[in-house]
Amino acid sequence: MIDTKEKLKHGLALEKNIYFPGGGGRLPFGIREKDVLYSYIYNLRKTEYHLNRGHKIRLFLYKIRLQRMANLYGMHIGVNVCDEGLSIAHVGPIIIHGKSRIGKNLRIHVGVNIGANGGEPPILGDNIYIGPGAKIFGDIIIASGCRIGANAVVCKNCEEENCTLVGVPAKNVSVL
Repeated sequence: MIDTKEKLKHGLALEKNIYFPGGGGRLPFGIREKDVLYSYIYNLRKTEYHLNRGHKIRLFLYKIRLQRMANLYGMHIGVNVCDEGLSIAHVGPIIIHGKSRIGKNLRIHVGVNIGANGGEPPILGDNIYIGPGAKIFGDIIIASGCRIGANAVVCKNCEEENCTLVGVPAKNVSVL
């Protein structure tokens, strides 16, 4: 949870390095895809910070910016859901339930949906890779280091670390 300026600066620097390795920065007006992605993450982190600090006016302004970008690009990620190191591969539809909990260093692709199935939403560990089109739903736990393949549908717990889940319904293929 980002509740201090130090955590905010550290998180933004880490995520800026994901999109602009070796320095550099974003260009205005979202000219490149990585400019749009970093701008979305920047607004998400600023919204989280101002929400957690109770800054009502700044929170309102960043929420408007974030909602505008979410509607424009189809990326809807709940506030205070993803820990630092969020990496979105491409601009496109991504939906993450607002009550999900996701650890550090998430790499997520287009067409991913993480949501509840009438109950609680999923909890994902650190260092997770989610391929394009994957669906993760229900009251489940995915352990750290797991890789979820393209178009996989994960609806059961995976408590074994560093495994690979593929298929419909998803199965662990790293032990086969």
